[in-house]
Amino acid sequence: MVCCHSQNNTGVFNFGYPLEFNALVSKAKVNNWPVMIHANGDHAIDRTINAFKFAGINKSTINIRRDRIEHASLLTDKNLKDMQELGLSPSFLIGHVGYWGWVFQQTIFGKEKVNLLDRCQTALENGMRITLHSDNSVTPLGPLRMMEQSIARVIEGTPKKTDYQVLNEVECITRFQALKAMTYDAAWQCHADQWVGSLEVGKCADFVILSESPLTYFNKEGLNSVAGMRNIPVLETWKDGEKVMDIQGDL
Repeated sequence: MVCCHSQNNTGVFNFGYPLEFNALVSKAKVNNWPVMIHANGDHAIDRTINAFKFAGINKSTINIRRDRIEHASLLTDKNLKDMQELGLSPSFLIGHVGYWGWVFQQTIFGKEKVNLLDRCQTALENGMRITLHSDNSVTPLGPLRMMEQSIARVIEGTPKKTDYQVLNEVECITRFQALKAMTYDAAWQCHADQWVGSLEVGKCADFVILSESPLTYFNKEGLNSVAGMRNIPVLETWKDGEKVMDIQGDL
């Protein structure tokens, strides 16, 4: 038995661990509340996974609960296996790769541990549905920006005159996988897929029309074929079947 006063509560605004933290996840499970936990770092992810295990959550209810770990920044192979067995899905702060990758690699994590950062492709290979987010203002908003960073994983914050670098290339995902993460699976994680996330009869007619498809976009200059995807112009925005923005300015 662990006494409350002896709980190891590190960081800021954390719940006492393990008593308070585990009890909250268990209460959510008893009340059939889906859970989204921000876990940034290996210790936080281990503790989060243990709390789900303690609560008795497993993949048999994945489509009902859709529990997820937000950020899921450093995932080991064991973490990924545990998450798959528990029915958890990750939402990756993919801008960490682009904007913070150099600092993580050179200073904070080191060249070996940084390869555990935002393991998008491995999560997909483990049968999980993934999404991408910015945690604004940690990194800028923009679905196309996040897609570009997940497809190429280029470290954008390198010093001048530093060679082009990709952070753990095996974790790059395809254009289609990136689009699915930003649309269909994002709606699924949020229990909103009956309304949005795909273009189907009966769903909300909320969509944008782009000047070029991100599935076929190709930059012929340099090594990064998706460089500039984030800047594809939005021609029109539609909400509830009504056009609310037109780049031609006729609204």
